[in-house]
Amino acid sequence: GSTGAPKGVLVEHRQIAAIAAGWQIQYALAPGLRHLQMASLAFDVFTADVLRALGHGGTLVLCPRPTLADPAALAALLRDARIDIADFVPVVLDALIAHLDMQGGDLAFMRTIVCGSDRWSADAAYRARRVVGERVRLLHAYGLTETAVDSTCYEILPLRDGAAPPTTLPIGDAV
Repeated sequence: GSTGAPKGVLVEHRQIAAIAAGWQIQYALAPGLRHLQMASLAFDVFTADVLRALGHGGTLVLCPRPTLADPAALAALLRDARIDIADFVPVVLDALIAHLDMQGGDLAFMRTIVCGSDRWSADAAYRARRVVGERVRLLHAYGLTETAVDSTCYEILPLRDGAAPPTTLPIGDAV
């Protein structure tokens, strides 16, 4: 038999501990925060959601799969479950934002909204920025599964003094 390291990719505990420490800083994770878990078990974001919530003394609220395709139901779940942090894919967040915008709603009760795992247009990001409320942190995040979930992120800040929004976001291709 051969000797040496096993074949394949290993994720060691120290790597998980390091990314958890980074997320604690980036997302201001603290005990008592309520996280909405929307990712499939097979997706790396599922592990991130579990680690961000349970690894920092928070609560993980599981989102029923049909709710993801129903913006009104998703808005109600976010509000009724008092969600503080949620990590969306653009298609789900964009539909939710369109619904809230039409209804005159917002997500001002939340602390942090992350949109990642795919390209997101600057137009959609700044529409979300307007609808979610100024005090909510809004982040566009991306990371290769092979390296780390959310290895890079960009905060979408409120626009000041009538400034025009940028035409592209600095993460991903220009959309």
